[in-house]
Amino acid sequence: MIDHYNAFISYKHAPEDTRVAEAVQRGLEHFHIPAKIKSSTGMKKIDRIFRDKDELPITSDLSETIANALAHSDYLIVICSTNTKESAWVPREIEYFLRFHTKKDIFTVLVNGEPQDVIPEMLLYEDRYVLDQNGMQQRVRIPIEPLSCDFRMPLKKAEKVELPRLACGLIGCSYDELMNRRRQYRMRRVMLATAAAFSVSLAFISYLLYSRHEINKNYLSSLRNQSKYLANESENLLNDEQRITALQLVLEALPKDENDPRPITPEAISALTEGTLAYETNDGVNIHATWNYIMPNYIEDFKVSSDSSTITIRDAENVLGIWSTRTHEQILYLDKIGEKINGMEYLSEKSLVFWTDNKIICYDTISGKMLWEYTLKEGAFLLQENLTVSDSSLFIATEDLRFIEIDSSTGEAKNEYHLDKKDIQEDFLLSEAKLSPDGTRIAFRGNVGVFEYVYGVMDIDTGDVRISDPIEEFVRHIEWIDDTNLMVSHIYVDFNGSMSIGDLDILSEDHSTILCVDPATLEDRWTADFACTGVTLNGGFFNLAKTGSVVYYSGNVATTYDLATGETLYVHNVNSSIIDVSDRDGDGNPLYITEHGDYTYPALNVSDRSVYSKKYFAEDLRQVVVNEGVYVRQFLGYEVIYYGVGVYDDNWKPLSDDIAITSYSTDYYMGEDTLAVLTEEDDIPVLSLFGLGDNKKSSQVKLSKDDSFSQYSILGIKDNKVQVGHLESSRYELITVDISTSDMETEEISNSYASLISSRVDDSGKMVYVFKDDHLKYKLGLYDLETKKTNSIALPEDAGYPTKAPLYFKDSNSVYFFGAKEYIIDVKEGTSEEVDVPSQWIGTDCISENSNGELIALSDGKRIILLDKEGKVIVKIDCPGIAPVGMSFTPNGKELLVVYGDGGLYWYSVEGIFKKKSRASVYYNSTGKVHFDYDTDNGIIYIQMSMLTDMIDMDSGVEFTHIVNCYGHHDKTDTFITQSYDTKKTVKVGYYPHYTVDELIDMAQEITDGTKLSDELKSQYGIED
Repeated sequence: MIDHYNAFISYKHAPEDTRVAEAVQRGLEHFHIPAKIKSSTGMKKIDRIFRDKDELPITSDLSETIANALAHSDYLIVICSTNTKESAWVPREIEYFLRFHTKKDIFTVLVNGEPQDVIPEMLLYEDRYVLDQNGMQQRVRIPIEPLSCDFRMPLKKAEKVELPRLACGLIGCSYDELMNRRRQYRMRRVMLATAAAFSVSLAFISYLLYSRHEINKNYLSSLRNQSKYLANESENLLNDEQRITALQLVLEALPKDENDPRPITPEAISALTEGTLAYETNDGVNIHATWNYIMPNYIEDFKVSSDSSTITIRDAENVLGIWSTRTHEQILYLDKIGEKINGMEYLSEKSLVFWTDNKIICYDTISGKMLWEYTLKEGAFLLQENLTVSDSSLFIATEDLRFIEIDSSTGEAKNEYHLDKKDIQEDFLLSEAKLSPDGTRIAFRGNVGVFEYVYGVMDIDTGDVRISDPIEEFVRHIEWIDDTNLMVSHIYVDFNGSMSIGDLDILSEDHSTILCVDPATLEDRWTADFACTGVTLNGGFFNLAKTGSVVYYSGNVATTYDLATGETLYVHNVNSSIIDVSDRDGDGNPLYITEHGDYTYPALNVSDRSVYSKKYFAEDLRQVVVNEGVYVRQFLGYEVIYYGVGVYDDNWKPLSDDIAITSYSTDYYMGEDTLAVLTEEDDIPVLSLFGLGDNKKSSQVKLSKDDSFSQYSILGIKDNKVQVGHLESSRYELITVDISTSDMETEEISNSYASLISSRVDDSGKMVYVFKDDHLKYKLGLYDLETKKTNSIALPEDAGYPTKAPLYFKDSNSVYFFGAKEYIIDVKEGTSEEVDVPSQWIGTDCISENSNGELIALSDGKRIILLDKEGKVIVKIDCPGIAPVGMSFTPNGKELLVVYGDGGLYWYSVEGIFKKKSRASVYYNSTGKVHFDYDTDNGIIYIQMSMLTDMIDMDSGVEFTHIVNCYGHHDKTDTFITQSYDTKKTVKVGYYPHYTVDELIDMAQEITDGTKLSDELKSQYGIED
């Protein structure tokens, strides 16, 4: 029995998997190892690959043979396809192999499908055990990436490009080194053959040129694949709020200079655009991650100076670092402190202390120099953070009930205050102490015995102590609101309350008692019941001085009480554990930030229990500091993420300094030289006109004095005039506004129950609508803006009630009518052809905005059909469980592009054959019209959906970017017309230039401040300088 194999191939015995497994075995066993790599690795050849079909001896004991081969194989190669999950043996073989090896010794080969779908789950993750902040061991699942080879291509190509990756793993060399040696080997052979047979030199020269072409082609392909990989990883980092690293990584996916052969991929442009926040307008908030402060181990605590000029971080391995938040330079790095740091606190904007069991050390946070050190001669400081800073002193509590006052500037002890156990009980254990704002009293809490708890106040000047009666509820929080109000919370602790066990949350209704206490007498001013149903990760009191109220938060609930009376003002359940409460703007309204990264604040205009909530931050938050932005750390996170407020692309220019958009725009139309926007200003319909390009004129026109503005719609722009439709009762009129003079003309189009007017007038100048004649029969009206004449066409008797506005197709001079039955109407002939829709057709809700002259595409949300001019169904396409929101034929007329409601972007041939799928950004449950614009010269598709513009690569389908608050792309100036707040917080209409790749790179380099990807991360992502 053979006792050694280079690798064991595990696969499902399906035809496609078997074909690839055979190719891998054959290719590896005949793989040529270059001489220099043989010398450096000591491996002469790959001689034995186990594949069960060939290697099984004639024996009935199959499991023994396979087990022996697995145990004696250096590596395991798993063939991954959509068939893999059906195999009972593949996971067993992986599990048995892992008894003797690690997951680093397992390689995967992709046959079909996506990696996350076909690679066995056990190879995508690795379980590790870490200690949490309570010292408990927790299992953490870490994602890993096995070495994968992509055989989802012609087999010969895969054997040339991807098989060497497997060989590298077995040989123990790098892919680049192997490919370089193989290229050198091939070139040497060509050169030797050329010298030996000069008579056929031209043939060999041709072969050499072809080989070089193929090598260069494969090299460029590998660069393109690497660029896509790095760009996708950059997107993942960006989703994890690691913006700086994401930008550093995507810069590696782009050419370094004009001599760099690396191609520019759409994926890289997409990641670069998203990371730089290109085209993001000022929406008044704009919270984004702008920097990451990284520690070598997971972080336990961080502090930010009061002026937000520095940040101090300590991690689980007792490493402490200080950074300037202005320059991001590290000021101090301490990794050999020795004693465990129990806490830290800023004394001022320029100094910070941290303390161990018996030492307090002070550092200058500007220079990084140590200022002083205080050593406790006996006893130890409390483990909890029990340090309070006053004007010139700091107060800290010890385990033996002393409160030590230390001079902040010199580190010398000024006073000691003792809490006598005779004033409490002999078995009293101190948990927390806090100095009053005026520095005259110390509030404290602790326990007497095992299940009884107390709180109290000591007068520093007199030494008098007042203490509560022992209670059988845990005193969780004490907080000074001011010198005359001390807040206390206590809760009954048992095993029935909300708790988190690993990944499992156990939720119940937890009740706490809230007390407002007179510190002079320790008498209750008022009490209140507090209830929550979430796991408490943080909690406490927060003073809303502006409104004379106080917030208590725990779990998923924050309740605001009137400080004087205890009246409950409002209760907010934010559906996630609250990590922080703040009121940085001082308006008296609290801001909550939750575990799941939600930015939440009261919606008092809705009700006293309603909140507005939007996700801005990362998941699994455990600490938040709001100070000139927001600093956060995650559970077991290695970095503090800084989110800036008001972070957007400021390269925006207004089209007019005088015209502001003070209300929601209900309609707009972009022409070649003018953007027309319809809004309501002081209940009056107003048409705002903005000049584009060379046209610098902007103006506003009031369309009426008192009419309801909802009856107006912009039909189009033609001959320097804007056409606006106005429907009033059964009367429909056309308002024409001269762009140059702002003069307005009104013309009646119909007074016969006009309805369902087409929403746009294209460059043909035709407006389509449905009206009733004198006999109350529906007719089709086609109004020509140039001749000002209407062509009316009788609709078939069975057309029924019109369900939506008719659609005019210029190329075929036809109109599509929607009703009980649907018709294609030939305008020239005045004839109607009934559309032969399938049975169970539930009504057309989406139609192609254009026609290729021969076909029209329709959908009822469940299927798509393509019709010819006579209304006959030529092709049927089933929708993927989602209704389309927009469809368009591509300029060559050979493909149908469909946007679905979930953002799926599908390409079909006009024969109904699926070609490819990508993604586009869409508004949730959008029902508005979707417009497609094709820039064939630059290979870009612009998709406009209300105020959202998607920019799609025409070849790959990759979305370069999506721009919100955008009226669309203006082709003539190659700009994006958007609305944004200006510096005065007024909404204006302006534009962004269409950035080149070089401009985006410059923006990324400016944001990263010249920093580069670390060598460690370069190695992790396979980047070589």
